[in-house]
Amino acid sequence: MSEGTQRSLAAIVSADVVGYSRLMGEDAAGTLTALRQLRTEIFAPTVDDHHGRIVKSMGDGWLVEFASVADAVACAIEVQEQLTGNDIIKLRIGVHLGDITHDNEDIYGDGVNIAARLQEIAEPGAMVISDIAWRSIDGKLSAAFADLGGQDLKNIAKPVAAYGWGMTAVDEGRALSPPDKPSIAVLPFENMSGDPEQEYFSDGVAEDILTELCRLPMLMVIARNSSFTYKGQSVDIKQVGRELSARYVLEGSIRRAAGRVRVSAQLIEANSGAHIWAEHYDRDLEDIFSVQDEITLSIASALIPEIIENEQIQARRVPPNSLSSQDLVWQGMWHSSQFTPEAFARGRELIKAAVELEPNHAVAHAWLAYIAANAMLMGWHDSPAEACQEALTHANRALELERNCPEAHLSMAATLIAMRQWDQAFMFCKTALRLTPSFSFGYFILGSCDLLAGDARTGVENLHKAMQLSPRDIFHFYFANQLALAHYKLGEYEDTVEWAQKSIHAKPDFVFPNFNLAAALGQQSRHEEAEAALNQAYQLVPEPNREFFMMGWPFKDPADLEHLLDGLRKAGLPG
Repeated sequence: MSEGTQRSLAAIVSADVVGYSRLMGEDAAGTLTALRQLRTEIFAPTVDDHHGRIVKSMGDGWLVEFASVADAVACAIEVQEQLTGNDIIKLRIGVHLGDITHDNEDIYGDGVNIAARLQEIAEPGAMVISDIAWRSIDGKLSAAFADLGGQDLKNIAKPVAAYGWGMTAVDEGRALSPPDKPSIAVLPFENMSGDPEQEYFSDGVAEDILTELCRLPMLMVIARNSSFTYKGQSVDIKQVGRELSARYVLEGSIRRAAGRVRVSAQLIEANSGAHIWAEHYDRDLEDIFSVQDEITLSIASALIPEIIENEQIQARRVPPNSLSSQDLVWQGMWHSSQFTPEAFARGRELIKAAVELEPNHAVAHAWLAYIAANAMLMGWHDSPAEACQEALTHANRALELERNCPEAHLSMAATLIAMRQWDQAFMFCKTALRLTPSFSFGYFILGSCDLLAGDARTGVENLHKAMQLSPRDIFHFYFANQLALAHYKLGEYEDTVEWAQKSIHAKPDFVFPNFNLAAALGQQSRHEEAEAALNQAYQLVPEPNREFFMMGWPFKDPADLEHLLDGLRKAGLPG
């Protein structure tokens, strides 16, 4: 071995820009500027943060050396997450742990070759790592990886077992994420149009739904190359569930004629064959792609609360001595969704037990943060300062464990709203929605942030979006209450009355819509009704003081709180 040449074991990251030649052909100057910005603002700083060394910078990619596989993979994930939403520059990344030879400033060897070949089979925005790299990080990171099986790589003699992060679907293989997640298979939708040329549309809808569901950390989504093997077959759902290890199966059909399309879909619990949810969507086909996007988001968002509710029901049937971490989370989520002080306390207790069993459960930490933030807003915690610190601690931990977890970002947003840090809350809301556009709860938190920060009209739009995406959501009472408050801020008191009454009807023991209703009726000089609404609120909070209203209605502008209190005084509130 010559002077300046040495061998070592290292983790190698190979990254390249997708479609580099095409981008350069379309706009060479703009592409070079974008790449320079990517390197200086994202790639190089992230590599430094994770103790890596950029060995080689090609026109369309980089070769990076790390001493630790965990650092290499964490760096790759962070880079890809920072590029989420970038429609121009997409990276493919490969990671391998192997022998390399240092020759002055360059490196070569199997470690480099395999990383480069793994990068070639990664999808845009995704990462593929070798089996040895995967085993090296087992238990050190919470990110979910799909078992891709043995891969025949160009110029590599033997197949390489590989795992994928951010690929189109998470397979039913092993994963470095909390166990016992509900698994779902999306079958190809049946084309009932009588036109073979419409197959692309029916396949496209099913594929888009599958891709959208893959954004949700709470689901294990069966890979397309498994579920689409049933295309054109008459299937037995129970058999599909057994063969694919799927707890749920989504199937559907598409009928397209005379400029309109009807998409029908149904969610089935595979083991029992029970129908959990079914819906159909009728649309005009003025813009086929926008219709496809709208239907995809509608179906994906509608499935989330249905699956959550069914999982919570199943978890409550599990014998206490055999509860898993995920069972405890489902139970805790159900209790806290009841929105009473006692239910919050029980939910917190159950989810804390889940964290004791599985300390790296990101969604559990996110839910603990959300419970603490809301307990602070509702006045259900003896010490608001302690509740605030608890919410921050768990929200930060959820983000540390899984940066692409939308629940983690939304729990931080809810915490920041309670702390009156609206600008930062907006940032976390929007990141959550970039990660999962079908997440109705994201639009709810964003709409709440809008109205409290001062833009009630945009708040109304986002809150309606939340309700449209999830028409049967367990938190509809809260959605309706925030709509009542947004309309009150806008001086639209009749709309306030309507939405407050809907919230009260859905959940009579939720105090806030009663006060919103009383204030709106007070502003309309409907004195008897206003007094009745206020008395109902007193049944839930007998002696509300100014601190209660300041905490529960955290407006950015003090004039908005005074507007609410003015209506309540007209309804009969003392002082």
